[in-house]
Amino acid sequence: MSFDIILDLIVISCLGATIAFAVRLNKKLATIYKSREEIQAFLNQFTESMSKADASIKDLRGVGESVFKSAQKEMDDARALKDDLAFLNERGEELAERLDGAIRVARTLYKELEDRAAGVSPAASNAPYYEEEASQPELVRQLKNVR
Repeated sequence: MSFDIILDLIVISCLGATIAFAVRLNKKLATIYKSREEIQAFLNQFTESMSKADASIKDLRGVGESVFKSAQKEMDDARALKDDLAFLNERGEELAERLDGAIRVARTLYKELEDRAAGVSPAASNAPYYEEEASQPELVRQLKNVR
């Protein structure tokens, strides 16, 4: 064999190896380009999802602020009503105390009139009445006052 043929065989084998390497490289590049398209699609979808999430967060923030304002208004109204109810309760207690005092005076006067009509001295008949009333618990006295 001649030197030219050996040199041609070496060049052919190098070209064959180069072609084989080029085919493998082409497959890997195709995979990379395919992955690049998938990555680009993923990034587009991710960007779209982020935009939707951002819009949703803005909507939630707006709803949260409106709920907070509504709750704040309700709390302010409740505070005003609480103050009004406290005032009414205080006035009611004062009125109840005045009525209780008036009822006691009226009972005493009624008992005295009843005793005078029966001919009994007021001092003798009032002692048991006062003792009975003093020994009763406050709740029982209030219930009797209601009747």
